[in-house]
Order: sequence, then structure tokens, then C-alpha cells
Amino acid sequence: MKQPLPEGNELIRSILREYWQLEPIDLHFIPIGDSAYSYQVEADSTTYLKIVDRRTATGRRTAERMQFSLP
Repeated sequence: MKQPLPEGNELIRSILREYWQLEPIDLHFIPIGDSAYSYQVEADSTTYLKIVDRRTATGRRTAERMQFSLP
């Protein structure tokens, strides 16, 4: 996606804390792709986070190809 996730960084931080026990220091939106929101997450290490919107057909197709996902 070319724009950040509308719900914002606080939602992402909350989910990372709750489901992954990861305390993000910083989030950097990466404006690439058309089927997912991309972020660089800085915590103990740097991680790439891909967020798909399963409300869209493209997002559902992308999610089907992923090995795991958060609720």
C-alpha cells in the first residue's frame, strides 16, 4: 500500500505487545506494494511486518499464501 494503515501505529504496537510479546521501539511505514501494508519494526532486533486487509479480495488472496498471521 502506498499510505500507512488508517488505524495507525498504536493499533500495531498493541497487537505486537499482546500476541508476540514484542515491545516496538519504532515503526517505519514502507510505501510499497498494492496488497499489504509494510512496516519495519524496531525492537530488540529489526523485523519486517506485512499487514494484509482481509476485507479486500486482494488481501484475502495474499493472506492465503502466508504461512502464519495474527488475528
